[in-house]
Amino acid sequence: MFKRPSSGYLFVMACTCAWAQPADDAAWRAFQHALGSPAAIGANADHALAEAVTRPLPAVDVDSISPRKYLLGSDLFEERALSVDSSIGCFICHAGPLSGTDGRVTPSGVGRAPGKVNAPTTFNAVFNFRQFWNGRAITLADQATMPIVTPHEMANTLDNVLAMLRADAGYTEDFGALYPDGVSADNLADALAHFERNAFVVTDTPFQRYLQGDTGALSEQEARGWQRFQDIGCASCHNGLNLGGNSYQKLGAFTPWFPSVREPGPNDAGLAERTNREQDLYVVKVPSLHNVAVTEPYLHDGSLDSLQSVTTAMARHQLGRELSEDELSDIVAFLVALNGPPEGLRLESEIAVRAMMDPCASELAREQCWQLNPQETHTQAYTTSLAAVLPAHTDLLQQAERIDSGQVAHFDFLQAQHLELIRHARALQHPPTAFSGERRACLQDGALRLLQEVMLLELPIADYLQARAMLGVLEAHEASPAPDSPSAATRRTLRETQEAAAEQALQTLRDAPVAETAALLSGCPR
Repeated sequence: MFKRPSSGYLFVMACTCAWAQPADDAAWRAFQHALGSPAAIGANADHALAEAVTRPLPAVDVDSISPRKYLLGSDLFEERALSVDSSIGCFICHAGPLSGTDGRVTPSGVGRAPGKVNAPTTFNAVFNFRQFWNGRAITLADQATMPIVTPHEMANTLDNVLAMLRADAGYTEDFGALYPDGVSADNLADALAHFERNAFVVTDTPFQRYLQGDTGALSEQEARGWQRFQDIGCASCHNGLNLGGNSYQKLGAFTPWFPSVREPGPNDAGLAERTNREQDLYVVKVPSLHNVAVTEPYLHDGSLDSLQSVTTAMARHQLGRELSEDELSDIVAFLVALNGPPEGLRLESEIAVRAMMDPCASELAREQCWQLNPQETHTQAYTTSLAAVLPAHTDLLQQAERIDSGQVAHFDFLQAQHLELIRHARALQHPPTAFSGERRACLQDGALRLLQEVMLLELPIADYLQARAMLGVLEAHEASPAPDSPSAATRRTLRETQEAAAEQALQTLRDAPVAETAALLSGCPR
């Protein structure tokens, strides 16, 4: 039996519960877990506003929701036994029904262990290119189990959690109905991610209605704020579906944050914590702006507690501008127009009804329900993924060139193609069991090398988008100069520096041996 969630959140699939056949093929299951789905950040690529600063978020397709998986994910999201002492669950840090966060400077973990950074909102996290401030998780499924094993968060082990779930008759039944292998770490992550990517999507806001053609959805001041937001350069970083969440940028990119605001501490390293590159110090993932008015306090350290203070600080340190009272008031009004309820609240009743009617609840139907695409075999899917690598790399380079030429005013499609490369390279590490042992070993070795090469693209992409963002800020100073704008000579020097950095990063992307590495897989013995 499935459990009804208590949070009130409910929100992607009818009976097509999880898996393609055969149900007992571990390699096939691992392939599908690794492949996942195309990144949501690339959605609405054919919209009339696809090349503009932003475009509407995709509408929710309730028929793509698996109601039982959704309910399982909801139970797990609220499950305190995921923590080592059963004291906290995911919802403790992401409980706000209209914010997806906890309103604290930093969260507290097991035993009131102090958190290191401010808890990011879960709202529209599915449209981010990475998760966490330093981007250490690529997908929501990657992210889902990390807090469980983090010492200052839930401080548990996956072995302990899996044992707990297997000892619970309700969880055992729910996992068994959805997954042919029942309770597993991959399935735990999948259920949590399924819930999060649907429950926390926010699409009904005044600004979204404005983007969809309702010109009266924004007040005069909100519309003026949106224009100012673009004119002064905010959209150089806050662009794309999420108005952010698609690049890393340095805190204090124009005017240094450290040490002028405060001395840096051990939790301020940002991306450098992962890369050990000095140039990545204080570089963090740009947050989404949806529902930003209710996700205070702001920044990775939670140091600013109002929209007015964070907007003023970002204009000063990221854009090199001091805002007038009118500019600040207008931009804050626009930011408030980004507020809306999560779709899970709206779809709660429908999800509950669909779960009751779900044919997968019957044991007789489960084997059929496990089959996501019975017509596709592991061998066919593997061949498709291998064939997708080179086009994805080519498209990645083309998307970078489109940004460089000014054809596209956001970073989503470049990041989407990188994520395509990653998911196919991950999946290719799991060749079909029908292949010979020699061929499987060769493919696994080649796929590992391919994944390593693909993952290395993260840094030149990061460098490129930081340079492009700064060039956007400089263009804003030239198009909409302010009394405190840098001189023409200074702007010219800065522009030359950033153009050189962008070209160097682009050349690194062009020179990446993705094609050569992919060819190793094609050369494996038949």
